Amino acid sequence: MIGPLVEARASALQSAHSQRRQVNDNCAAEARAGVPRVATSIFNRYGGFANVSKIVMEFYDLVLDSEIAGDYFVDVDMPTLVDHQTKFIASIMGGPASYSNEALERIHAHLDITKEAFDEIVSLLRMTLEDFELDPADVDQVIDGIRARERYIVNA
Repeated sequence: MIGPLVEARASALQSAHSQRRQVNDNCAAEARAGVPRVATSIFNRYGGFANVSKIVMEFYDLVLDSEIAGDYFVDVDMPTLVDHQTKFIASIMGGPASYSNEALERIHAHLDITKEAFDEIVSLLRMTLEDFELDPADVDQVIDGIRARERYIVNA
C-alpha cells in the first residue's frame, strides 16, 4: 500500500508534467499557426500569468529545499511572495507587470542577500524554466533579465 504522502507527491509530479506539456503545446500551436516568435513576448508565448504562476510555484519548491537559499524564506508569507514573484518574472518575460530597480532594492534591502544565494536562486530558476521546456534562447533572456538586476538584490 502506498502512503498518502507518496501518492500526493506522485500526483503533484504528474500534474507538473501535464502543465509542462500544456506550455509546450501552446508554443507548438503558435509555431504551426505561423505566429512569428518576435511578434509575441515570452510571457504570451508561454501562456501568460496562468503558466508563469505554475513555473514560479515549482521554482519555489526547489528554493525552499535549497540549503543555500531556503533560509531566506523562513516565516515568509509564501502565497503573497509567489504572487509578487509571478508578476516580477512576468515583467522580465515582457508581460504587463513592472518593477522598478528602486522597488527591487527597497524590497531586498533588509534581507542581507549574498552573491552565493543570488547565484543559487538564478540557477534554480534556470533549472525550472528548462524543466518547463522553454526555448533555450527564452531561458537565457529571462536569466539575463534577472542577472541585470543583481546589484539591486544582492546587498551582503
